[in-house]
Amino acid sequence: MTKRTLLYGAVILLASNLIIRIMGFVNQVLVLRTIGPEGFGLIQMAFPIYLLALVVASAGIPTSVARMIAEAGARGHIIEVRRIFRLALSLITVTGLAATVTVYLFVPAISGYIMQDPRAYRCFLVMIPSIFLTCLCSLLRGYFQGLGNMAPTAVSQLLEQLFRVVIGLYIAYRLLPRGIEFAAIGYSAGMVLGDLAGLVTVCYLYSRHKPLLPAGSNSRRGFVHLARELFSLAFPISVTRVVTVILYIIDSILIPARLHAAGFTIQQCTEIYGKFTGIGLTLLAFPTVFTISLATTLIPGMSEAAAREEYRLVQGRASESIRLTILGGLPMMVILVAIPTQVSGLFFGIPEAGGPIRILASVSILLYLFQTTTGILQGLGKVYIPLRSILTASAIKCILIYYLTAIPDLNIHGTALAFVANYIIASILNLVSVAREVGLTLSVRQVLIKPAVAALGMSLTLVQTAHRVFEATGKVNASTTMALVSGLAVYLMILMWNGGVTRQELQRLTNLR
Repeated sequence: MTKRTLLYGAVILLASNLIIRIMGFVNQVLVLRTIGPEGFGLIQMAFPIYLLALVVASAGIPTSVARMIAEAGARGHIIEVRRIFRLALSLITVTGLAATVTVYLFVPAISGYIMQDPRAYRCFLVMIPSIFLTCLCSLLRGYFQGLGNMAPTAVSQLLEQLFRVVIGLYIAYRLLPRGIEFAAIGYSAGMVLGDLAGLVTVCYLYSRHKPLLPAGSNSRRGFVHLARELFSLAFPISVTRVVTVILYIIDSILIPARLHAAGFTIQQCTEIYGKFTGIGLTLLAFPTVFTISLATTLIPGMSEAAAREEYRLVQGRASESIRLTILGGLPMMVILVAIPTQVSGLFFGIPEAGGPIRILASVSILLYLFQTTTGILQGLGKVYIPLRSILTASAIKCILIYYLTAIPDLNIHGTALAFVANYIIASILNLVSVAREVGLTLSVRQVLIKPAVAALGMSLTLVQTAHRVFEATGKVNASTTMALVSGLAVYLMILMWNGGVTRQELQRLTNLR
């Protein structure tokens, strides 16, 4: 990253992830409209188990490789870069194959205890080959990210998502006459083919990039020393991710179960859960196209700066990333709080999902800050801090889900309130830790007041435009579209007017320096 700034890497991933997110969003809209919330709920019940197997198989190796390669590259140890990659490739091949075989042999025996709807099991079986494919693909992406080259990750992710959208949706549509279960299985098969396309792409880019590594000095560290360091970095990352996925699995079990306790049938529980995850959490997650790109870029960037003991650069990157997260996350928060029913109706044709969406969005900026601060802490090697934050916040969330979701008058709204508590606690814990470890230099006026003024102007524009256009035309979708366009325009105009976005930042985005 000596020649490419934090903003450069983030913009490269942001551009690709924005396209990916739009493709995925369109795909999800079409899938929900095709197989319905019930079909999507089946996929969401199967997905956490697949994700747990994937996290165990990858064992935190790709993220650790990105950090180790960034540090070795910063010291000019190019031969060590190759050693790190060969070691990681051997390890992840073994763990990936072992996890795939283990899951195939043992999950059938416990699937009934994990998946509340038995129809979700076949979806999971179809997903199994993706475990090994994704492990290899993630490692290669980590290699490139460690070298400060985000383009291979961007290209492979684009093609991966393209295959998922086109092929997954096509298979789901063709199998729909046989029932919702088969349509969900078809969509799951499209995920596997998309992962295969991503792996083929990144392998091709690696074969072309490998000879282009510059000459450099070597270090005396051998494979044993590198393996020890790799495991010391990978273990806490892996533990953090395993815990996160286990908590995700608990949600997928607990929410439908407590909805059932509130008086809903199993099919209704699957449908409500599908709406909550497929609509509410999908809309809420849209700004993560920016925060995840930023966090991915931060890990090697922070590691490189820390390795050189450039502590002012570490502090500056942390502060800049937090400010960028607030600027990028506020618009979606405002939209989903101001007009959630209209947005849900416009994209998914299900306006009744707006209630839980408004609750979730009320503190969504804290979710985005949690992702960014996790990237900062992982880049500094403080990987146990996000784990502690997740565990503390999730323990409270599970307790609240258990009690609030089972209340008939609250049901899924109670679940949303539990998620809000989770975002608040996890984000505050991470922010306090970052401030303690780095010593943030944040301007309240620049970071909070100016974006808040822009958000207020956007909120007023959204509500007024939606109301007045609807009165004039009588068309909800047209008024919502007009409100979104005008609201975003006002947000950007106010930021440029009050200096929330500076001329220098616009020049950096234009020149990509």
